[in-house]
Amino acid sequence: MHKEIRDSEILKDIFTNYVYKIPQIRILILPTALTMIISRIMEVKVSEITQKVSILFIEGNEEKRFYLVFMYFIVALCSCLLIELQGFIFTGSVQRAFRVASKDTFKHFIMLDYHKYHSLGSGEIQSFINRKSRAVSEIIDVLAINFFPTILVILLTNIKIFYALGSVPTVIINLTLLVYSVVTIKVSIWRNNMRIKLNEANDKSTNTLYDSLSNFDTVLAFNNELLESERFDDTLKEVEKHSNNLWRSFYFLNFLQRVTFSMQTASIILFGAYGLFKGIYKNIF
Repeated sequence: MHKEIRDSEILKDIFTNYVYKIPQIRILILPTALTMIISRIMEVKVSEITQKVSILFIEGNEEKRFYLVFMYFIVALCSCLLIELQGFIFTGSVQRAFRVASKDTFKHFIMLDYHKYHSLGSGEIQSFINRKSRAVSEIIDVLAINFFPTILVILLTNIKIFYALGSVPTVIINLTLLVYSVVTIKVSIWRNNMRIKLNEANDKSTNTLYDSLSNFDTVLAFNNELLESERFDDTLKEVEKHSNNLWRSFYFLNFLQRVTFSMQTASIILFGAYGLFKGIYKNIF
């Protein structure tokens, strides 16, 4: 029976062993963070300049119009460069974390005692090493390249929307993000249980495959080719079932996320139609 490990313990282990203890990653945290902050500020600035350019095109102010178009090009170029530079710098750290995680997991299994080692299948061990290595590298990659930048953009966008449109659209957008986050987390936990079952089915299938191929001479001697094929196919049926469930839950999650943002758009249109934005009833909240 496997011991249940909390998500906080997993994140702590990853940060301690695969971020803090690896000099290459530890050194690059600050440059990556600075690049992230500057690029996201520029990203918000690009949208602001776009809005101003649109207004000046309508007004026909040629002098400021071309200046802002030039500024838009410079800021957009710098923003794109810094956003991609963030990944360019940090990708080496992600690959180093993958390498260290693979080595540590391999070392753990290779140092097991004889009976413990042989109680596990070779396919199961290989799958576990690959899954853990990918999980560690992907978590670090998602946190550094996606999660923290997204939080920063949301914060900057909230400030911009509040000063431009007032309280109502800011509240609507934040409620939408809250619902989106809750739905995504709940469904992801549900999908994670499906993924565990899929991993177990994959381990069983891989072990069966290794066992049949390793004993090819015995299978051939006893004319068990069809029997082994059926045995392997039985394990593939379980993989197919759990894989279908996992992918269908993914499309279900996409549906819920689209509905959430559709409701946000409908709410903004509704409140806007009744004049609840800044400049009309700016003191309603």
